[in-house]
Amino acid sequence: MPQGRGENFLPGADWSERSAGTNAPGTALVVDREVQIRRWEHFSRVAQPWSCTAAPVRDPTTGELLGVIDLTGHADAAAPQTLALLRATALAVGKYVALQRLTQTAAEVGPSSYSARLTVLTARRPTWTVCRGAGAGQSVNLAPRHADILVLLMQHPEGLSADHLAVLLDDNDLDAVSVRAEMSRLRRAIGARFLGSKPYRLLEPVTSDLDGVLDALATGDISRALELCSGPLLPNSPSPGIARLRVEVCAALRLAVIEANDDALLERWRRTGHGS
Repeated sequence: MPQGRGENFLPGADWSERSAGTNAPGTALVVDREVQIRRWEHFSRVAQPWSCTAAPVRDPTTGELLGVIDLTGHADAAAPQTLALLRATALAVGKYVALQRLTQTAAEVGPSSYSARLTVLTARRPTWTVCRGAGAGQSVNLAPRHADILVLLMQHPEGLSADHLAVLLDDNDLDAVSVRAEMSRLRRAIGARFLGSKPYRLLEPVTSDLDGVLDALATGDISRALELCSGPLLPNSPSPGIARLRVEVCAALRLAVIEANDDALLERWRRTGHGS
């Protein structure tokens, strides 16, 4: 936009923290997490009329920094809902990178005959559906803790150690031995071919209704996101990693609906578990 050009917010400009001082895209790269910078917090005077939110994007497999997503504007650009929306977008971009790599690898080694789908946006028991080739899938109900683990593994395609998984699953110092025992039970429940270890990770293609919502939000298809989002993410799960993701998805959906300024979308959102 013209204001951005006047303040050197252009491709090729150096907005690193070292060169420009405190600013959302530059600071996000330094601290390696999402940040929000309000007008007066900027070091550079030319940036002080603006507020911004930024989230780094990394290759989920190698950890390589791919870039940073930034939203700059007036006060709303640093609102809590904006942070949730950028987190969801960065997550969707990371998952797209992982999917592209998985597709490329599959093309090199030959197609996998197995895939699975996880259903977690429901007040009912979460389900795991396994398909072989183009045949009909076979579904099983999942234990609550198993559903938590699978969602977390899908958000971390690079894999999780037992210690990291323990922190995401429980606030009360869950030990690694308990995590390993739970992973053994999960492997028996869904099939050994789907789970790898050291670190724990998914080995076969897995999709979920949550993925569909995040992808739709990332592309601005709010109607599709509402269609796919039949309720909150695992609403009865107390796991901190799931609770954080649940809040982020709800906030991102709410912000997208409000900014669309569409009465029909707002009414559809109110009928979901997020809008109640």
